[in-house]
Amino acid sequence: MTVASMSAAPAALAQPYRPIGTFRLFLAGLVLVSHSSAMLPPFVAPLSLGNVGVLMFFAVSGFVIAEALDLFYRDRPLPFLANRFLKIYPAYWAALPVAAAGLAVSGRDIEIEPFSLAVNATLLAGYLPGASEALWLSIAWAIIVEFQFYIAAAAVAAVGALTGKRGASTGLAIAGALAMYAVVRLTEGETRFYGAFQFAPFFVAGVAAYLHLSRGTPLAALLLAVSATLSLHAYASYVGRGPSALEASIAIFAAVAVLFLALARGECGHAMKRADRFLGDLSYPVYLLHMPVIAVAERWSLGFPFVVSATLILSLAVNLGVERPVKALRERVRGRTL
Repeated sequence: MTVASMSAAPAALAQPYRPIGTFRLFLAGLVLVSHSSAMLPPFVAPLSLGNVGVLMFFAVSGFVIAEALDLFYRDRPLPFLANRFLKIYPAYWAALPVAAAGLAVSGRDIEIEPFSLAVNATLLAGYLPGASEALWLSIAWAIIVEFQFYIAAAAVAAVGALTGKRGASTGLAIAGALAMYAVVRLTEGETRFYGAFQFAPFFVAGVAAYLHLSRGTPLAALLLAVSATLSLHAYASYVGRGPSALEASIAIFAAVAVLFLALARGECGHAMKRADRFLGDLSYPVYLLHMPVIAVAERWSLGFPFVVSATLILSLAVNLGVERPVKALRERVRGRTL
Protein backbone atom coordinates (compact mmCIF):
# COMPACT_ATOMS: atom_id res chain seq x y z
CA MET A 1 0.00 0.00 0.00
CA THR A 2 1.20 3.51 -0.82
CA VAL A 3 0.37 6.69 1.07
CA ALA A 4 -1.68 7.85 -1.90
CA SER A 5 -3.94 4.83 -1.63
CA MET A 6 -5.22 6.16 1.70
CA SER A 7 -7.28 8.63 -0.33
CA ALA A 8 -9.46 5.88 -1.75
CA ALA A 9 -12.95 5.87 -0.27
CA PRO A 10 -14.06 2.75 1.59
CA ALA A 11 -16.07 0.28 -0.43
CA ALA A 12 -19.39 1.17 1.21
CA LEU A 13 -20.38 4.71 2.05
CA ALA A 14 -23.21 3.45 4.27
CA GLN A 15 -21.11 2.87 7.37
CA PRO A 16 -22.69 1.13 10.36
CA TYR A 17 -23.60 3.34 13.29
CA ARG A 18 -20.66 3.38 15.69
CA PRO A 19 -21.95 3.09 19.29
CA ILE A 20 -19.67 5.69 20.86
CA GLY A 21 -22.32 8.14 22.11
CA THR A 22 -22.46 6.72 25.64
CA PHE A 23 -18.67 6.56 25.56
CA ARG A 24 -18.49 10.30 24.85
CA LEU A 25 -20.81 11.00 27.79
CA PHE A 26 -18.57 8.77 29.91
CA LEU A 27 -15.57 10.94 28.94
CA ALA A 28 -17.45 14.10 29.87
CA GLY A 29 -18.34 12.39 33.14
CA LEU A 30 -14.67 11.76 33.86
CA VAL A 31 -14.01 15.49 33.49
CA LEU A 32 -16.92 16.30 35.81
CA VAL A 33 -15.68 13.80 38.41
CA SER A 34 -12.16 15.20 38.24
CA HIS A 35 -13.31 18.79 38.75
CA SER A 36 -15.56 17.65 41.61
CA SER A 37 -12.79 15.68 43.31
CA ALA A 38 -12.86 17.92 46.41
CA MET A 39 -16.30 16.44 47.13
CA LEU A 40 -15.12 12.86 46.59
CA PRO A 41 -12.72 10.43 48.32
CA PRO A 42 -9.07 11.57 48.27
CA PHE A 43 -7.88 8.83 45.89
CA VAL A 44 -9.90 10.37 43.00
CA ALA A 45 -7.93 13.57 42.41
CA PRO A 46 -4.49 11.97 41.78
CA LEU A 47 -5.94 9.80 39.01
CA SER A 48 -6.27 12.86 36.72
CA LEU A 49 -9.51 11.54 35.26
CA GLY A 50 -10.23 14.90 33.67
CA ASN A 51 -7.10 14.55 31.59
CA VAL A 52 -8.18 11.07 30.56
CA GLY A 53 -11.51 12.49 29.40
CA VAL A 54 -10.23 15.56 27.55
CA LEU A 55 -7.25 13.95 25.85
CA MET A 56 -9.30 10.93 24.83
CA PHE A 57 -11.88 13.35 23.43
CA PHE A 58 -9.14 14.64 21.12
CA ALA A 59 -8.54 11.12 19.80
CA VAL A 60 -12.28 10.58 19.31
CA SER A 61 -12.43 13.86 17.39
CA GLY A 62 -9.63 12.71 15.12
CA PHE A 63 -11.60 9.56 14.34
CA VAL A 64 -14.96 11.29 13.83
CA ILE A 65 -13.54 14.12 11.70
CA ALA A 66 -11.53 11.73 9.52
CA GLU A 67 -14.71 9.73 8.88
CA ALA A 68 -16.77 12.86 8.20
CA LEU A 69 -14.27 14.25 5.68
CA ASP A 70 -13.95 10.83 4.06
CA LEU A 71 -17.64 10.05 3.69
CA PHE A 72 -19.68 13.24 3.84
CA TYR A 73 -17.43 16.19 2.99
CA ARG A 74 -15.16 15.03 0.19
CA ASP A 75 -14.24 18.17 -1.78
CA ARG A 76 -16.44 20.20 0.62
CA PRO A 77 -14.18 21.66 3.33
CA LEU A 78 -16.30 24.80 3.80
CA PRO A 79 -19.54 22.91 4.56
CA PHE A 80 -17.49 20.78 6.94
CA LEU A 81 -16.36 23.88 8.84
CA ALA A 82 -19.90 25.26 8.78
CA ASN A 83 -21.18 22.06 10.35
CA ARG A 84 -18.48 22.18 13.02
CA PHE A 85 -19.39 25.81 13.76
CA LEU A 86 -23.04 24.84 14.22
CA LYS A 87 -22.01 21.99 16.51
CA ILE A 88 -19.72 24.05 18.73
CA TYR A 89 -21.05 27.60 18.99
CA PRO A 90 -24.82 27.53 19.70
CA ALA A 91 -24.43 25.31 22.78
CA TYR A 92 -21.35 27.26 23.85
CA TRP A 93 -23.22 30.57 23.63
CA ALA A 94 -26.09 29.06 25.61
CA ALA A 95 -23.62 28.04 28.33
CA LEU A 96 -22.07 31.51 28.67
CA PRO A 97 -24.84 33.02 30.87
CA VAL A 98 -24.65 29.95 33.12
CA ALA A 99 -20.87 30.37 33.30
CA ALA A 100 -21.24 34.06 34.22
CA ALA A 101 -23.72 33.13 36.95
CA GLY A 102 -21.31 30.52 38.29
CA LEU A 103 -18.49 33.07 38.44
CA ALA A 104 -20.76 35.54 40.24
CA VAL A 105 -21.81 32.94 42.80
CA SER A 106 -18.22 31.88 43.43
CA GLY A 107 -17.24 35.50 44.08
CA ARG A 108 -14.94 35.88 41.09
CA ASP A 109 -14.94 39.07 39.06
CA ILE A 110 -16.59 38.90 35.64
CA GLU A 111 -14.74 40.92 33.05
CA ILE A 112 -17.25 42.67 30.80
CA GLU A 113 -15.05 45.14 28.94
CA PRO A 114 -15.12 44.92 25.10
CA PHE A 115 -12.02 42.72 24.85
CA SER A 116 -13.37 40.16 27.31
CA LEU A 117 -16.77 40.12 25.63
CA ALA A 118 -15.14 39.63 22.23
CA VAL A 119 -12.98 36.77 23.54
CA ASN A 120 -15.95 34.99 25.09
CA ALA A 121 -18.26 35.55 22.12
CA THR A 122 -15.79 34.44 19.47
CA LEU A 123 -14.08 31.73 21.56
CA LEU A 124 -11.20 31.35 19.11
CA ALA A 125 -9.89 34.75 20.22
CA GLY A 126 -8.97 32.94 23.43
CA TYR A 127 -5.96 31.65 21.50
CA LEU A 128 -4.48 35.16 21.50
CA PRO A 129 -1.73 35.91 24.05
CA GLY A 130 -3.20 36.73 27.44
CA ALA A 131 -6.77 36.17 26.28
CA SER A 132 -7.37 32.79 27.91
CA GLU A 133 -7.65 34.43 31.34
CA ALA A 134 -10.71 36.34 30.08
CA LEU A 135 -12.67 33.17 29.27
CA TRP A 136 -15.68 32.72 31.54
CA LEU A 137 -15.48 28.99 30.84
CA SER A 138 -11.90 28.06 31.62
CA ILE A 139 -12.42 24.59 30.16
CA ALA A 140 -13.05 26.20 26.77
CA TRP A 141 -9.32 25.88 26.13
CA ALA A 142 -9.96 22.33 24.91
CA ILE A 143 -12.66 23.53 22.51
CA ILE A 144 -10.20 26.05 21.07
CA VAL A 145 -7.68 23.24 20.52
CA GLU A 146 -10.43 21.18 18.84
CA PHE A 147 -11.32 24.01 16.50
CA GLN A 148 -7.69 24.44 15.52
CA PHE A 149 -7.74 20.78 14.52
CA TYR A 150 -10.96 21.30 12.53
CA ILE A 151 -9.40 24.18 10.62
CA ALA A 152 -6.21 22.22 9.94
CA ALA A 153 -8.19 19.17 8.79
CA ALA A 154 -10.31 21.32 6.45
CA ALA A 155 -7.16 22.92 5.01
CA VAL A 156 -5.59 19.51 4.38
CA ALA A 157 -8.81 18.31 2.74
CA ALA A 158 -8.92 21.44 0.55
CA VAL A 159 -5.34 20.93 -0.60
CA GLY A 160 -6.08 17.30 -1.36
CA ALA A 161 -9.17 18.22 -3.36
CA LEU A 162 -7.37 20.93 -5.34
CA THR A 163 -4.33 18.80 -6.15
CA GLY A 164 -6.12 15.47 -6.50
CA LYS A 165 -3.59 13.98 -4.08
CA ARG A 166 -5.65 13.39 -0.95
CA GLY A 167 -3.46 10.57 0.35
CA ALA A 168 -0.23 12.51 -0.09
CA SER A 169 -1.74 15.61 1.53
CA THR A 170 -2.99 13.57 4.48
CA GLY A 171 0.32 11.77 4.87
CA LEU A 172 2.35 14.98 4.80
CA ALA A 173 -0.01 16.63 7.28
CA ILE A 174 0.29 13.68 9.67
CA ALA A 175 4.08 13.65 9.38
CA GLY A 176 4.19 17.41 9.90
CA ALA A 177 1.91 17.28 12.94
CA LEU A 178 4.01 14.58 14.61
CA ALA A 179 7.21 16.45 13.74
CA MET A 180 5.78 19.55 15.42
CA TYR A 181 4.97 17.44 18.45
CA ALA A 182 8.66 16.60 18.63
CA VAL A 183 9.52 20.30 18.29
CA VAL A 184 7.23 21.17 21.20
CA ARG A 185 8.85 18.54 23.39
CA LEU A 186 12.43 19.44 22.40
CA THR A 187 11.90 23.18 22.88
CA GLU A 188 9.55 22.93 25.87
CA GLY A 189 7.22 25.05 23.80
CA GLU A 190 3.91 24.08 25.38
CA THR A 191 3.07 27.74 26.05
CA ARG A 192 4.37 29.06 22.71
CA PHE A 193 2.15 29.88 19.75
CA TYR A 194 2.75 26.37 18.38
CA GLY A 195 2.08 24.73 21.76
CA ALA A 196 -1.18 23.11 20.65
CA PHE A 197 0.92 20.56 18.76
CA GLN A 198 1.57 18.91 22.13
CA PHE A 199 -1.84 17.31 21.51
CA ALA A 200 -1.13 16.26 17.92
CA PRO A 201 -0.56 12.55 18.70
CA PHE A 202 -4.09 12.19 20.07
CA PHE A 203 -5.74 13.60 16.96
CA VAL A 204 -3.43 11.62 14.69
CA ALA A 205 -4.19 8.43 16.63
CA GLY A 206 -7.91 9.02 16.02
CA VAL A 207 -7.31 9.55 12.30
CA ALA A 208 -5.13 6.44 12.18
CA ALA A 209 -7.78 4.40 13.99
CA TYR A 210 -10.34 5.40 11.37
CA LEU A 211 -7.99 4.57 8.51
CA HIS A 212 -7.19 1.23 10.11
CA LEU A 213 -10.85 0.29 10.56
CA SER A 214 -11.99 1.57 7.17
CA ARG A 215 -9.00 0.49 5.04
CA GLY A 216 -7.47 -2.38 7.00
CA THR A 217 -4.04 -1.84 5.47
CA PRO A 218 -0.58 -2.48 6.98
CA LEU A 219 0.35 1.20 6.62
CA ALA A 220 -2.73 2.29 8.56
CA ALA A 221 -1.97 -0.30 11.26
CA LEU A 222 1.63 0.96 11.50
CA LEU A 223 0.45 4.56 11.74
CA LEU A 224 -1.97 3.58 14.51
CA ALA A 225 0.77 1.80 16.45
CA VAL A 226 3.17 4.75 16.16
CA SER A 227 0.58 7.42 17.00
CA ALA A 228 -0.82 5.37 19.90
CA THR A 229 2.67 5.05 21.36
CA LEU A 230 3.27 8.78 20.97
CA SER A 231 -0.13 9.44 22.56
CA LEU A 232 0.94 7.54 25.67
CA HIS A 233 4.12 9.62 25.71
CA ALA A 234 2.13 12.83 25.26
CA TYR A 235 -0.29 11.79 27.99
CA ALA A 236 2.50 11.01 30.45
CA SER A 237 4.23 14.30 29.62
CA TYR A 238 1.04 16.32 30.09
CA VAL A 239 -0.18 14.64 33.27
CA GLY A 240 3.28 14.39 34.78
CA ARG A 241 3.50 18.16 35.22
CA GLY A 242 1.49 18.03 38.42
CA PRO A 243 1.10 15.68 41.38
CA SER A 244 -0.70 12.56 40.27
CA ALA A 245 -0.79 8.79 40.45
CA LEU A 246 0.94 8.78 37.09
CA GLU A 247 1.19 5.04 36.45
CA ALA A 248 -2.44 4.43 37.40
CA SER A 249 -3.58 7.39 35.29
CA ILE A 250 -1.67 6.15 32.24
CA ALA A 251 -3.15 2.67 32.70
CA ILE A 252 -6.67 4.13 32.86
CA PHE A 253 -6.03 6.18 29.73
CA ALA A 254 -4.75 3.13 27.85
CA ALA A 255 -7.74 1.05 28.95
CA VAL A 256 -10.16 3.78 27.85
CA ALA A 257 -8.41 3.97 24.47
CA VAL A 258 -8.78 0.21 23.98
CA LEU A 259 -12.46 0.47 24.92
CA PHE A 260 -12.94 3.18 22.30
CA LEU A 261 -11.38 1.04 19.57
CA ALA A 262 -13.64 -1.86 20.52
CA LEU A 263 -16.75 0.32 20.43
CA ALA A 264 -15.74 1.93 17.13
CA ARG A 265 -15.69 -1.53 15.57
CA GLY A 266 -19.12 -2.45 16.91
CA GLU A 267 -22.67 -2.21 15.68
CA CYS A 268 -25.96 -1.99 17.54
CA GLY A 269 -29.68 -2.36 17.00
CA HIS A 270 -32.14 0.44 16.39
CA ALA A 271 -33.29 0.81 20.01
CA MET A 272 -29.74 0.83 21.35
CA LYS A 273 -28.72 3.28 18.63
CA ARG A 274 -31.41 5.75 19.72
CA ALA A 275 -30.38 5.48 23.38
CA ASP A 276 -26.67 5.75 22.56
CA ARG A 277 -27.21 8.80 20.36
CA PHE A 278 -29.38 10.48 23.02
CA LEU A 279 -26.72 9.99 25.68
CA GLY A 280 -23.95 11.08 23.32
CA ASP A 281 -25.83 14.29 22.56
CA LEU A 282 -25.56 15.21 26.25
CA SER A 283 -21.77 14.93 26.34
CA TYR A 284 -20.94 18.39 25.00
CA PRO A 285 -23.45 20.25 27.23
CA VAL A 286 -22.20 18.27 30.24
CA TYR A 287 -18.65 19.36 29.44
CA LEU A 288 -19.71 22.99 29.06
CA LEU A 289 -21.98 23.28 32.07
CA HIS A 290 -20.47 21.27 34.89
CA MET A 291 -17.99 23.91 36.06
CA PRO A 292 -20.61 26.60 36.87
CA VAL A 293 -22.66 23.95 38.66
CA ILE A 294 -19.62 22.94 40.71
CA ALA A 295 -19.08 26.60 41.65
CA VAL A 296 -22.65 26.78 42.99
CA ALA A 297 -22.29 23.46 44.81
CA GLU A 298 -19.06 24.56 46.49
CA ARG A 299 -20.51 27.92 47.47
CA TRP A 300 -23.46 26.37 49.30
CA SER A 301 -21.99 22.92 50.14
CA LEU A 302 -24.55 21.08 48.03
CA GLY A 303 -22.45 18.01 47.34
CA PHE A 304 -21.62 15.74 44.43
CA PRO A 305 -25.16 14.37 43.82
CA PHE A 306 -26.32 17.95 43.22
CA VAL A 307 -23.49 18.49 40.73
CA VAL A 308 -24.46 15.42 38.73
CA SER A 309 -28.22 16.01 38.74
CA ALA A 310 -28.09 19.76 38.08
CA THR A 311 -25.54 19.33 35.29
CA LEU A 312 -27.69 16.68 33.60
CA ILE A 313 -30.84 18.82 33.88
CA LEU A 314 -29.13 21.88 32.41
CA SER A 315 -27.50 19.74 29.71
CA LEU A 316 -30.85 18.26 28.72
CA ALA A 317 -32.31 21.77 28.50
CA VAL A 318 -29.48 22.95 26.23
CA ASN A 319 -29.77 19.84 24.10
CA LEU A 320 -33.54 20.15 23.65
CA GLY A 321 -33.68 23.94 23.42
CA VAL A 322 -30.55 24.68 21.41
CA GLU A 323 -28.84 21.69 19.85
CA ARG A 324 -31.89 19.87 18.51
CA PRO A 325 -33.30 22.92 16.67
CA VAL A 326 -29.88 23.38 15.04
CA LYS A 327 -29.63 19.70 14.12
CA ALA A 328 -31.88 20.04 11.05
CA LEU A 329 -29.66 22.81 9.70
CA ARG A 330 -26.55 20.74 10.34
CA GLU A 331 -28.07 17.85 8.40
CA ARG A 332 -28.83 20.15 5.48
CA VAL A 333 -25.21 21.29 5.48
CA ARG A 334 -24.02 17.70 5.66
CA GLY A 335 -26.45 16.59 2.96
CA ARG A 336 -27.31 13.43 4.83
CA THR A 337 -29.15 12.31 7.95
CA LEU A 338 -27.09 10.19 10.31
